[in-house]
Amino acid sequence: MRRLILFFITSALAFLLSAPAQGQESGTLTGVVEDPSGAPIPGAHVKLTGKATAEVFKADSDETGQFEFRNLPEGKYVLSAQAQGVEPIEMVVSIGARPAAPMRIRMEIAELKEEVTVTARPLSSPSAQNNTDAIDIGQDFLLSLPIKYYQLLAVPSMFTDDAAIGSGSIKPQVVVDGVPTDALDMPVLGIRRFSVNKNPYAAEFGRPGKGRIDVTTKHHVHQQFHGGLTTLVQNYVFDARDAFADVRAPEHRSLSEAELEGPLSRNVTFLLAARYDNHNEADVVEARTLQGRLVENVILPERNTFLYGRLNFRNTAAGNLSIASGPATAPSP
Repeated sequence: MRRLILFFITSALAFLLSAPAQGQESGTLTGVVEDPSGAPIPGAHVKLTGKATAEVFKADSDETGQFEFRNLPEGKYVLSAQAQGVEPIEMVVSIGARPAAPMRIRMEIAELKEEVTVTARPLSSPSAQNNTDAIDIGQDFLLSLPIKYYQLLAVPSMFTDDAAIGSGSIKPQVVVDGVPTDALDMPVLGIRRFSVNKNPYAAEFGRPGKGRIDVTTKHHVHQQFHGGLTTLVQNYVFDARDAFADVRAPEHRSLSEAELEGPLSRNVTFLLAARYDNHNEADVVEARTLQGRLVENVILPERNTFLYGRLNFRNTAAGNLSIASGPATAPSP
C-alpha cells in the first residue's frame, strides 16, 4: 500500500515539474526579406533581441532572401533587419512552443543623400601666356616615343593648324628661346619642352599659336654640374630582308647625344649639347639590263653633327642675359 501511494506521489510531482519544462521548449522563426517590388534581398542582417533577457540572435538572408532562427526560447523579441540601399526595419514578434508562420519582411528603398560643398574663389583674368588650349610636350615624354632618327618636330607638328601656317609654307614656324629659325637641328638632351599655341596672338611672332612651335631649351641657375649621354643603335641583323632584295642590306644606324651644363662662375652658367648621326641606309635597285636582271643593294651613307651652346649671365646691368650659339650643323661625307 505504501509503495502504491509513493508511486502516485512521484508521478504527480513529475507531471507538475514537466509543465514548466514544456514552457521552456525551443521555438523556430523563418521568413524572407524583400524589397518593395517583391524581389529577395540577399545578405540582409536579421537580428532578434529578447525583450526580457536582452539575449541576441543573428542571421543573414541567403540568395533567395530566406532566413531562419532555431532553438529560440519562448518569449517576445524585437526583430530588426538591415541591408544596403534600404531603410532598416524593426518589429515585435512572439515565439511560442510551436513554430510560427513564416514571416515576409518588406523593406523600403532608402533615400539617397549627398552633400556637396562649393567654395567660391576670385576669378583670375585670362593671360595669353597661360593659354589653356596650349599643348606642352616635355623632354621625358619625347624621349619615350619611338621617333625615327629623333625627328623632333614630328609629334609637335601634329597639333599645328594648316590654316594658321599660311600660304607659301608647308612647315610651322619654329621659335627657339624666342628666336625664329627654319629648322630644329639640335640635340634632344638640350631641349626642355615643346609648346604649341602658347601665347597665340603675340605681336612678336609672325604666325599665330597653332602655326608656330615654341622650343624652350634647358636653362638652370644651379651651381652644380649636370650632364647626360645617350646612344641609339640599329643594325640590319635584327631587320627583315626587303621583299625586292636577294639579301639583307648591311644597314646600320646610330645616334649619340651628350649634354653638359654647369657654372663657370657665380653668375655665369653654360650649356653644351652635341649630337652625332651615323646612318648607312640602303635602297634596292632592280633593273632589266642587257645582261639580264640586276638586283643590288645600294648603301646611302649620311653623317651629321649638331652642336648647341649657350651662356647665361645673371644679375647684370641689363638683368639676366643669355647668349646662344647654334644649333650648328656639320654634315660629314
